[in-house]
Amino acid sequence: METNRTLSLKSKASVKTKPDTIEVHMTLSAKKTKYHEAMTTLDRYVRQLFDALKQADFDKKDCKTASFDIDAVYEYYYDKNDNRKSRFTGYRAQQKLILRFDMDTSRLSKAMTAVARSEADPQISIRFTVKDPTDINNRLLAEATKNAFARAEILAGNAGATLGKLLRIDYNWIDINITSSTNLDESLYNFSCSCEIFENIDPEDITAEDSVFFIWELL
Repeated sequence: METNRTLSLKSKASVKTKPDTIEVHMTLSAKKTKYHEAMTTLDRYVRQLFDALKQADFDKKDCKTASFDIDAVYEYYYDKNDNRKSRFTGYRAQQKLILRFDMDTSRLSKAMTAVARSEADPQISIRFTVKDPTDINNRLLAEATKNAFARAEILAGNAGATLGKLLRIDYNWIDINITSSTNLDESLYNFSCSCEIFENIDPEDITAEDSVFFIWELL
């Protein structure tokens, strides 16, 4: 016997896991009047940074380039007639690097000390994440499905119906945030204090969330 009665349910899941990887995101910039000067200066900064990290027992392959670009820079001003105008001031070359290694705060301390001793002076942010997010993604989907079936049974039963066959599953793939919520204040990166403080950091567990949409027939 066919039925037009259905039950729609959106199931959410949340799992926790400990971070196993540290990422040090570094942005190096060089602004010069001439194109080749900006490029040459940036190249020098990158080489200095790599040399410093090598002395701290990091391999060049541990540091990947996330992006590289060079742009013309303009400043805006108003002339004597109060007209807004722009003038060329030079070129800014920028390279973003990610130093990635296994969870080890003593190595993080060494990395930050190396960066502090170089002349590169990058902008820095530190993230605690996982090397392979596949397990977290699988656990989220399994938990969402388990929760969905349990709740669907309860809802159908309380409505005096029987849960029929599963008609549809909708899942919109999105990039799940798999980063610890631990936030290190930017003031730590000016190296006015000892880099040894990084050895005492114990990041929060990562909390990841996802959802799946289900439709069942009701009998």
